[in-house]
Amino acid sequence: MQPSPTFFNRIAPFYGQQWTIEEESRRAAAALVKKLAQLCAGRSVMLEVGCGNGRTLANLPEGMIGLDYSMEMLREARLRAPSARLVLGSATSLPFRRGRVDILVAVNVIHNHDDVSPWLREFRAAAKSLVVDFRNFRSPVVLYKYLKYRNTLAINYHPHYPGRFRRMLRDAGWRDVSFKSVHRPITDPKEGFLLRHVAGWLLSLLPGLSPCYVCCCSGYREES
Repeated sequence: MQPSPTFFNRIAPFYGQQWTIEEESRRAAAALVKKLAQLCAGRSVMLEVGCGNGRTLANLPEGMIGLDYSMEMLREARLRAPSARLVLGSATSLPFRRGRVDILVAVNVIHNHDDVSPWLREFRAAAKSLVVDFRNFRSPVVLYKYLKYRNTLAINYHPHYPGRFRRMLRDAGWRDVSFKSVHRPITDPKEGFLLRHVAGWLLSLLPGLSPCYVCCCSGYREES
């Protein structure tokens, strides 16, 4: 079952308050976007798909466009990113001409939906570069969350194996795919110091067990 706009409308004011891996993903993605923005000559069009209540958008370069299918999320995003242009819309039907977007960002959203292959193809049609994250199924922390949420009706949790997600990106037409591992923080500012946070942090440092990867893709070529 896909999470509905109604569900996100209800949780908009407090969504993303916990630190956990989501805040680390936001930081890693924002750093990549800023580097890409520096490489873009002149004025660039930058879009965040699934911008939610603006927690990532607030840390991205000025001039970003934020798109979400939840009106209440966009209302919250306006408070955090007052200079951003906000659009109510769908990830599978972006209101942009082919190749019009220079940098497209999708952070902390892929794992909430079942089949994101149509998303990746739509991103490829609209954008020249992509920054997107996914949850790593090899991580014990992610496996625990997957088992915890798999029978809930409110929200999905769909991790991917790194190799499979790389193939999904390539099948959608993306090239020059690179992965950056995101480690779980050693403590959580909301919960303080807990042994489970330390255990999660130690596990995330092991090769291949990072709970999240942020991917950077590029290589848009105009079709003849």
